[in-house]
Amino acid sequence: MMLKDISKQMLTTQLRELEQDGLIERVIYPEIPPRVEYFLTPKGKALIPIMDALKEWADEFLLKDVSAREIV
Repeated sequence: MMLKDISKQMLTTQLRELEQDGLIERVIYPEIPPRVEYFLTPKGKALIPIMDALKEWADEFLLKDVSAREIV
C-alpha cells in the first residue's frame, strides 16, 4: 500500500476513525522511542474477502485501460 502523499494528520485521523469503528486495534508499547502498532480486529478481518472481491472487480472493470502512472 502506498501512502507517500498522505499527511501525518490525515493518516492519524483515518486510523482513529478505523479504531473507533472497531476495525483496528491500536497497541502502544512503553518504549523509547515510542512505538505503536495497529492490528485488524475480528470485525476488520471480516472485511478482507469483501475488499478482495472489490479489488478483483476494479482490476477487471476499472483498471483495464489505465496506465501504472495514472494509478499512483
